[in-house]
Amino acid sequence: MIVAFIGFVGNYTNELFSTGFIGASVATLFTFLPSFLFIFLGAPLIESSRNNIKLNAPLTAITASVVGVIFNLGLFFAINIVYPNNALDFYALIITTGAFILLFKLKIGVIMTLLISAIFGIFLY
Repeated sequence: MIVAFIGFVGNYTNELFSTGFIGASVATLFTFLPSFLFIFLGAPLIESSRNNIKLNAPLTAITASVVGVIFNLGLFFAINIVYPNNALDFYALIITTGAFILLFKLKIGVIMTLLISAIFGIFLY
């Protein structure tokens, strides 16, 4: 969304085109096109190497590393949201705990949990 916004703003101020739609479209296309090409062109190669232990073991290690990085990033955000500036943000802790309960205990969907958390956050702050 940020890439599309930057493309929109960059082209909106351009005198040649008075619309930001073209800039947003081009910026979004050329941001995501290489990733899609790598996936579509590389997926058959990766799939054909599934039974090859020499290639399967490193891919398993890479997958584990990616999961670790995602977990570390989530933990980093959780700590910095609940405990910013070396002081406990009690409201953030309440919202986080409530969202956890809504998602995992009550099995409410992500969108509804975000909506409830946002309304609760607006009410608290």
